[in-house]
Amino acid sequence: MPVGKYALEIGWVHEPVLLGEANAIFLSVTNSQTNKPVESLPTVQVAVSTGGQTRQLNLRPLGEGHPGQYAGDFIPTVRGLYTVHLSGSI
Repeated sequence: MPVGKYALEIGWVHEPVLLGEANAIFLSVTNSQTNKPVESLPTVQVAVSTGGQTRQLNLRPLGEGHPGQYAGDFIPTVRGLYTVHLSGSI
């Protein structure tokens, strides 16, 4: 998804998503002008909501060898549609 000069990809770290199993929201950020990964997101916050409930997640780098990729650890506990909210600046 293009956002200004950045390309964002949002999804799940593990698919299919299983209720009660550890998972994480996946976020990949690339500068679309240089095609380079964005390796620092100090002001970006992520939250996930479903069924009227919203939970803030801690965003962390996915790990060595995955520049520009981040995860917000989360355990889905109910069936339904989950919405990811991003805020901050890149």
